[in-house]
Amino acid sequence: MRPSTPPQQRPENSQLRCQPKSGQPRQPNSGQSPLLHGQRSHCPHLADTPLLDTVRLARTCLPELASHSLDHLARHLQLQIPRDRHRALADVRLTLAVLQRLINRGHWSTLMDLERIALMPAKKPGPSVADQPGLF
Repeated sequence: MRPSTPPQQRPENSQLRCQPKSGQPRQPNSGQSPLLHGQRSHCPHLADTPLLDTVRLARTCLPELASHSLDHLARHLQLQIPRDRHRALADVRLTLAVLQRLINRGHWSTLMDLERIALMPAKKPGPSVADQPGLF
């Protein structure tokens, strides 16, 4: 990730950068990924990891888009959609590229700024961490 530029030095052209509304409240939490939450008994560390939701971030950055699906975001951000789309690694790489573009377009200079917009905290605490035999 590139070093952040102090907010006062960033371009103010709203066509190039998204601008979260000042004083915007944290969006309602819909909970963490159902897939991760469903696996909390097997891997509580992973299930209790907060996430950054690229859809929430995209809705803030690009409210004019009719859809905020990964394919629509990739096309809008002029990213190449991989031939092996819908395979795990290809989807992760495309999601990362979308996230990097959204971060570069936004007026966020800290992780706390991103969390205010896109944090998806864990649904509920999983089993005791001491109960997990391995994997994180």
